[in-house]
Amino acid sequence: SPDNDAAYTSPFTLTLTDPNSSNSNTFIEYAIAEFGSPPSDNYQPYTAAIVRQNGIFTIKARVKEETQNSDFQPRVSEPITKVYLIGTKPPKPEITDEDGIVTISSVDGTTIYYTTSGNTPTRDSTEYTSPFTIDTTKTIKAIAVSQIGDNFFESDVAEKVITVINPPEIPTIQITN
Repeated sequence: SPDNDAAYTSPFTLTLTDPNSSNSNTFIEYAIAEFGSPPSDNYQPYTAAIVRQNGIFTIKARVKEETQNSDFQPRVSEPITKVYLIGTKPPKPEITDEDGIVTISSVDGTTIYYTTSGNTPTRDSTEYTSPFTIDTTKTIKAIAVSQIGDNFFESDVAEKVITVINPPEIPTIQITN
């Protein structure tokens, strides 16, 4: 069972264990809610590991004893509640150019940051919003960033050297009288 208050990469597997597992009269119940909302009290029996691909989820788990106390109620532990954040590293963006017009694309839901200096981009670099033009040869580097809550997941760096060949200047001739 991973610790909460941390970000995990996908896929994420959560296992629940009973500290008193030697007692055959106890079992684990859990309730789960997506996007960090508090889970309801509609508990279900835990039978297998819980796997999530990405997002935020809250799990509430408790141990329940099948035997009953003097009030004919099963004994139940206090629930433990934890929030988990699972993120997916996005794929590298794709850099294309046509006649010095540069286009950078990535999967939906990501923000692209790029540099034209050849330096590695960060979230403080220029945010890509539309195609741009270059007029000299440059090394373009870009990253795609996805965000879940306050956590960011960055792609590997995409890189492309774009060579711009400017047409030669046509000499002008002046004729004077």
